Amino acid sequence: MIDLFRYFSNFNELINSNDVLSKLGDLGNSLELLKKSKGRLLLFGNGASASIASHAALDFTKQGRLTSLCFHDPALLTAYANDYGYENVFKEIINDHVKDGDFCIFISVSGESPNIVRAAKLCIEKQIPFASFSGRKFDNTLARISKTSFWVNSEAYNIVENIHSIWLLSLVDYLIGTEFYEVS
Repeated sequence: MIDLFRYFSNFNELINSNDVLSKLGDLGNSLELLKKSKGRLLLFGNGASASIASHAALDFTKQGRLTSLCFHDPALLTAYANDYGYENVFKEIINDHVKDGDFCIFISVSGESPNIVRAAKLCIEKQIPFASFSGRKFDNTLARISKTSFWVNSEAYNIVENIHSIWLLSLVDYLIGTEFYEVS
C-alpha cells in the first residue's frame, strides 16, 4: 500500500508552482481571445489522455462556451490509421480539420507519443498555435518543441494524468470566471 498522505501532499506541490500558475493565466487569456474570435479548441491525446481531452472538450464547449473538439471517434481514428499509419493520425486530422484561428492542445504523459509529436511539429510548420501537457522526463520531445508547455514533474502516470485534468478543467473555470455555477 502507498502512504496516501504523502501521495496527496505531492499534488499541491506539483500543481501550484508560481511558474505554472502564471502560464495557466497566460493560456487562459489566450483561450478567452480564442473564444471571442470564434476560434475552436482542438484537443488530442491517447488512452487516458484521450479521455482527459474529451472531458475538457465537453466542459470548454458546454460550460465555457468555447467550441472544442476531440477526434477520438473509433471509425475516424481507424480510417486515418489505416490510410496514414497511427503515427500520422493526428497530423492528418489537423491537415483536414484545423481552420485559421484554431488552437490545439496536445496531452501525452510521456511527451513521446509519435502521433502527438508529429501533430505538434505540423502545428509548428503551419504556425498553428498550441499548448502541450506532458510529464515524466523534463526534456521529453513534446515539452521541448512547445512554446507553451505544462510539464508535471512525476514518473507516476496517474499523478500526471490527474494534474493534467486539474489544470485543463481549471482553465474552463477561468473562462467562466468562477468555480461555482450550474451546469443545466
